[in-house]
Amino acid sequence: MGKLALFSVALMSFGAAVALASPIERIEQQARSLASGGTGNYGAVMDGGKRPFRIQPNNGYVGLETRIDIHSYYESFEFGGHNIRMINHAVIDWGDGSSPVRAEAGESAYHTYGHRDPGGSISPNRNIIYEGKITFVTSSGDAFTEGFRYSMWNNRLGSTTTGGRHLHNDLIESVNGAGSRDKLPGGFYNRNSQ
Repeated sequence: MGKLALFSVALMSFGAAVALASPIERIEQQARSLASGGTGNYGAVMDGGKRPFRIQPNNGYVGLETRIDIHSYYESFEFGGHNIRMINHAVIDWGDGSSPVRAEAGESAYHTYGHRDPGGSISPNRNIIYEGKITFVTSSGDAFTEGFRYSMWNNRLGSTTTGGRHLHNDLIESVNGAGSRDKLPGGFYNRNSQ
């Protein structure tokens, strides 16, 4: 009798969950999430729902150009609250040894990983995952540095590896000292403090 009652409760709970997750509700929830700049709970917790940059494409054949779009503000959760800071500028270290570049809020920066000449030769002729970082200097003087990965490939197997935003759990130094007061990215800093 106990097992039957437990099964009935589980079945009712499952039915309630299914009723709340109709296709229309799921689509509406996804639309709200996309409209707010997030793609799910993970992103909303880590960055307040709006990513401060977009890299596209985040993987590509040797010698193809990629672009990073810088948002106009940086959202985070600190001291138990939701903070929004205007971005003054961002400094991008592409992770391949090239010189860092500066981009103002709302602007885009472009970069080419590897080299392909008109004769068809490419350099370097291998798959590489580059670890880059971006320092967002905000109007408050705080600097948030985040990481990203770019997957450069020269064969079909390598093309299946994607890159993108990479949030670290520890403090990353600003790119070339771009910031005045370094803070942990995405609101990790004092996130659970009272």
